[in-house]
Amino acid sequence: MKLTPIVALKTLVCLSAIAPGLTAYELETSLSYRDQEGDSDPTYSLDLRYFLTPIQHNSVTPWDEIPFVERVSHFDLGIQYSDTDSTLELDLGPFSPIVLDEPIFLTTSFKKEVYSSSYTHRDRNSSHSFSTGFEYEKLKTTLPRVSISQSFSRDPFTGLPILPLNTNVDISYSTSSQKAGSVFAGYDYYIDDNWTIGSDVEYADRSGFDGLTWSVDTKRLWSLGTNRWFGIESRIGFMNREGFGQRMEDWLFQLTGQYYFNAKTAVNAEIETVDGTAFETYSLGLSHYLNDFLYVRVVGSTTQIDIPSGLPPEAIVQFDDSVSAIRIQFGGRF
Repeated sequence: MKLTPIVALKTLVCLSAIAPGLTAYELETSLSYRDQEGDSDPTYSLDLRYFLTPIQHNSVTPWDEIPFVERVSHFDLGIQYSDTDSTLELDLGPFSPIVLDEPIFLTTSFKKEVYSSSYTHRDRNSSHSFSTGFEYEKLKTTLPRVSISQSFSRDPFTGLPILPLNTNVDISYSTSSQKAGSVFAGYDYYIDDNWTIGSDVEYADRSGFDGLTWSVDTKRLWSLGTNRWFGIESRIGFMNREGFGQRMEDWLFQLTGQYYFNAKTAVNAEIETVDGTAFETYSLGLSHYLNDFLYVRVVGSTTQIDIPSGLPPEAIVQFDDSVSAIRIQFGGRF
């Protein structure tokens, strides 16, 4: 059976029926469906969280923030699966001497499985919080290889080439499998119940590049009165990666803001960018609890892609586009 948002919602509704009247929750589970522009199929995710101390919903804290404010320890498990194709038109650039007779479209295929696990330790009587975890990724990629050649005939009298030239395009595909992974450890200090500052380090080995990412972060939640809240999360990191004889050093910036209309409903906006790369992501989301333990979240995002061709330097942009995506998540606490 193919998983769709409707099937996921019906599944969680059935699960919620087995726990009526409970006010303390030890388990949170969610199913996600992410559809990205240009992909043939969506990405599916299953996430589980186990609270070491049962939590109770109330009207003095946003329900999404109860584990943070009440300093609850938890285990997390995640599985992500995607199998999709993407199509892109071949662009040789404005300075290419080769002129194609007709547009050529290239197809790439990606099949990815991601498994993750983490643990966050908090203590109500301590200001110190620790976290650690890992991620393991299996990726199977099919990429096109393009060979372009030109042939011509000569004038029998002058010996000069006769235009137009004949353009021959040969497209072949190669498939490769890769495994990647990362581990991290983090520390956060509670200044008060609604404010933390911290730092973390991650070692990752992905696509032939490996290295460390160091970052500092902070999270703050303010009460605006009448059951309304506003929160901010920010992160600044430095990535140092090496691979294929190259070394890359980039800064990572992330800023998220949340506004809670009440304990059950919130909107959030986020911007993430990596200095020195060509990607910037903007997202806007809405979350709402449908009843005491069943919730839905919808997040729309757009990623700006700006890849220079290098001919000439700082003058030509060969690929300048944006990719949009929508993610729908159904979850519940039990």
